[in-house]
Formats: sequence, C-alpha cells, structure tokens
Amino acid sequence: MTDSKRPKNLLRGEEQDEFAHWRLPDMSSAREEEPANLLGRRPGQTFVPQEEEEIRPPTLAEIEAIRAEAEQEGLAAGHAEGLAQGLEAGRLQGLKEGHEEGVRQGHEQGMAQGLEDAARMIARFEGLIEQFAAPMAVLDNEIEQELLSLAMGLAKQILQHELKTHPEHVLAALREGVDCLPLKEQQVKIRLNPQDVTLVSSLYGPDEITRKQWQLESDPLLAQGELVIDSQRSRVDMRLENRIAAVLAAPIERHETLEREAQVLQQQAQGAAAEPGHADGVKGAEEEPGDDKSSPPSTE
Repeated sequence: MTDSKRPKNLLRGEEQDEFAHWRLPDMSSAREEEPANLLGRRPGQTFVPQEEEEIRPPTLAEIEAIRAEAEQEGLAAGHAEGLAQGLEAGRLQGLKEGHEEGVRQGHEQGMAQGLEDAARMIARFEGLIEQFAAPMAVLDNEIEQELLSLAMGLAKQILQHELKTHPEHVLAALREGVDCLPLKEQQVKIRLNPQDVTLVSSLYGPDEITRKQWQLESDPLLAQGELVIDSQRSRVDMRLENRIAAVLAAPIERHETLEREAQVLQQQAQGAAAEPGHADGVKGAEEEPGDDKSSPPSTE
C-alpha cells in the first residue's frame, strides 16, 4: 500500500515509539451530571434536615450573673472616669492652691526678711546714737557736777566770810541750836570758838547765862560761828559743815546722784565701745556714700 492511499490518522511505527509514554486518562468514574430540579435537588439526592438547636431562655442565676458583671463593668468604668476627672480636678486645684501658698509664703518670707533687715538697721543706728550720745551725757554730767561743786564751795566761802566779818551771827546759831533741844529747862553745855565765848558772855551777861543754865566752854577746834550744844539727852551740832549740808541738802543729794549716774554712763560708754556690732556700725556708716571723711563731726 502506497502512502497516498494510507489513512491519515494512522501512525507509523517510528511515530508510535514517540507516543508510547502517553497514557489515556481513566474515564470510568466520570458521568454526566443530571440537571437539578426547582428545589436545587438532583435525582437520587436525599435531603437530610439539620436538627435545630433548642434555644433555652437564660436562668435567673445567669441573668443575675450578667447583671452583676454589667454592674461591675459600669462601676469600673465609672470609677476610672471619676478617678481621671478627680485627678485632673485635684491637679488643677493643687496647682491653684500651690500657687496661692507659694505667693503667701513668699510674701511672709519677704516681710520677715524686710523686718529683720529693718531691725538690724535700727540696731545699727541706735548703736551709733549711743556711741555719740554716751560721751555727751558723760560730759554733761561732769559739767553739772563741777558747777554744783563750785556753787557749794562758793556758798561755804561766803558763809565763812560772813561769820568772820559779822560774828554776831553766832547768836542766831545759838538760839536756833537751843530751840532744837527737846527740853528747854535743863542745863546745857555750849562749846564755842574762844572769840565767840567772849562775844556771847559780853552780850548776854553772867546773870542771863546763869538763868538759862548755860555752861560756856572754849573749843579752839571750832571756827568762828560754829558751836556744839550738849544736854543730858541730846546734842545739836552747829558746825559750819553741818549747817551748809542742811541748807544745801537738795544740791548735795543731786551731786551724789550725778556721781552715780556718771559711773553708770562711763560703764555704758565702755561697753558700747567694746561691742563688735557697734564698731561695725561705725565702719559701715563711714563707708556709706555721701559721707565727708575729710572733716570730723561737729560737737557743737
């Protein structure tokens, strides 16, 4: 058979070897799907209904558990929200109160510091005033003492001169001394300067002296115008010093007071000069601007 007459779908021997490894697929299980009906079912297909799960209502315990859980969730959410709001409000309130407290404390500290500085400055200037015033007070006290001593000395000299130039003043002193005795009708002894004994004897006379029960004695230690009267129970000293002291009792007391004050002022002045704070105050006052260090302070 010729090639022109050989069927075209036949393979040659060498072509069969090329397709020897190819195998026909298994078509034994394949079948044509039958069409489904209106319900979507095919012939031979059975419908197995699924058992519906029975829905049971929740029990009282489950409802209570759900309610408690919801309540706890609500409480937790409310607590968290309230805590956040409280923290924010507390933070704002704390900032406000802290600011006010800081302002108050700052004001108090500033006021206290200002008062402390003012007290320090006052003490400083008081120390300066004391340092300048103490010497002036001592000087015034000394001047007053000198004037008082001078006045007392002048009074004494004047009295002595008056008694020498007018010896009859001894009679007034005699009458004054006798009048000071508690009992007038008693014997008294009168000691006088020798010149005054002669004067009294000549002025009163022996009879009057005897009637008055006077016993005149001469005492050269007594100056003119001085006398001492002795009785059985008392003595009247009319020496010049005692009479001047009686007349100048107030000035003498003032003189003694001034002496005591002078001692106190000197001690205060020494203490003020020894205190280091006062020395620092003087140094600080000298270093202040505007002070004229070239000219000393005036004491006028």
